[in-house]
Amino acid sequence: MTARRPRPAAERGAAAAVARPASPGAGRAAWVLWATACALVAARAALTFVPTMHAWSLNHQRFLGPLAGWGPWAIGALALLPAVARRATPALAWVGERIADARTRATLVCMALGAALVWALPDRVRFVGDFLLRQGTVEEVEKPSSVFPQALPLDVLLHYRLPLKLTGWGLADANGAARALGSLEAALLAWLALAFARVLERRGVPAAVSAALVFFGGALGMLTGYSKAFSELMLLTVAIAVSGIAVQRDGSRTRGAIGVVLHRSALSFVPAMGLTWWMWLRRAGPGAWRRPAVIAAVAVPLAAIAIMTPRIVADVLRWDVVHFNPAEVQAAGGPLRAALAHGRPLDLLNLLLLLSPLAVAVPAVAWLNRRELPRRAELLFLVVLALPMVFSAPF
Repeated sequence: MTARRPRPAAERGAAAAVARPASPGAGRAAWVLWATACALVAARAALTFVPTMHAWSLNHQRFLGPLAGWGPWAIGALALLPAVARRATPALAWVGERIADARTRATLVCMALGAALVWALPDRVRFVGDFLLRQGTVEEVEKPSSVFPQALPLDVLLHYRLPLKLTGWGLADANGAARALGSLEAALLAWLALAFARVLERRGVPAAVSAALVFFGGALGMLTGYSKAFSELMLLTVAIAVSGIAVQRDGSRTRGAIGVVLHRSALSFVPAMGLTWWMWLRRAGPGAWRRPAVIAAVAVPLAAIAIMTPRIVADVLRWDVVHFNPAEVQAAGGPLRAALAHGRPLDLLNLLLLLSPLAVAVPAVAWLNRRELPRRAELLFLVVLALPMVFSAPF
């Protein structure tokens, strides 16, 4: 009788991650997420044949060829079949174990694949006005202060001066420079997605799924040539989410002050940063703030915010008032009435489905799992991080 070869530790860990029993709340949440994913797959198929744009977040297959449109859809639909999912689970658990173990090779492979994905799918539509405005500024070597004077220093550096250098050296044209920066940022997003799974202490399938949910959101499309600061703000949002959770788990320090020299909407990070510091000080004790490293870590973001706030306020009063209260909004009765007038609620739902489709299941999952929700402080932090953008979206 031949003795069986002992399985490697990583293989045993992946098998344990597959076999680990779920709590009742986790089981209910899994069913809700599966049903939501099935509904989204069915809606994408059905809306391909509906000749309207009311559901513009789900009808992309209308505008694609059979292979490009139905190929990815078929892969997603097959993955939801229980028989297929059971066979794919061990491989997904194997990937998740390598993510959890912070394997250098696995991290570099994920970063390279993220960059390659974005590089292979350039923005071919250039629909947003700012897309052509920013690219044209580099192509015509115009002064950014005359085209987009509200842009903050780091935005100008990344999306004007750096592309101008690359085009001047003959390394890329204006669009190629923006795409190269986007590919680099996609690699960083992949790294942050893996860090998010690790800071949540996920292993196996949950680790792989957590990282995928962070990386494969609709915001990934901003890294395909759109030369504006919103792509870096997306990276900062994930970075602050990771560091904020790390603060509560192991006392690491949060970062995010760089955002206020990037774009004025980065002020939305301030409530989450303030909450994080308050929670950390409560945990560390009353004398913790006297440490030099802690004083420096608090002083740097406060100094950056203090220096940039007058400039940001001036830009908001000069430019954003025009955007938030134009003649159409005034005719509708003001910003509050116009926020949800006409088809705006449907547009906001489409926006949510475009950026993070499974987010529509969050209320049901939270309700079914309400008695088993762990680490409520972390949930509070993530909610506070998201709320400023959620509240501003209708306006």
